[in-house]
Amino acid sequence: MLQPFLARFPSTRFVLSLLAVSALSTFAHSTPAMASASSSKPDQIIAFEKARREAVVHVDLKALAAMSAQGLVYVDASGIKRNRAEYLDHIATEGVTYHSYSLDDLHAKVFGNLAVLTGIFRFDVEVKGRLNHGVQYFTSVYVHENKGWKLKIWHPTRATDIS
Repeated sequence: MLQPFLARFPSTRFVLSLLAVSALSTFAHSTPAMASASSSKPDQIIAFEKARREAVVHVDLKALAAMSAQGLVYVDASGIKRNRAEYLDHIATEGVTYHSYSLDDLHAKVFGNLAVLTGIFRFDVEVKGRLNHGVQYFTSVYVHENKGWKLKIWHPTRATDIS
């Protein structure tokens, strides 16, 4: 069921491994009520990610902290892997300024209290005074906990076939 969904985008063993670990961990703690309540909610995931994008653009650390799961694995556009605390510190202290940040071709699937979102991420960002422009495919994984969705994994891959 996941293979055709993820096949639309370049993926790595890393993302698939993290997805498998997250799925096993998440489903081990899910309840039937949670699964049925969230199984038809792909629009919630897309809205959540768009709200998270706004929090990043406006450096809203309180919102980003609330939207990030414990155990977050965040790989940024440069390929640097950060945990939750490192990610929030990076946004807070390293002068991250987005001049543009868009999400396109979004496709969400919800599996109980686990969700996967794929899409295209276009950005112009300045970090420590250095401008970076890019177009990347991304795969993100969310968990439903404490009455809301939280980002668990963000992993981009440079897109060489689109601009």
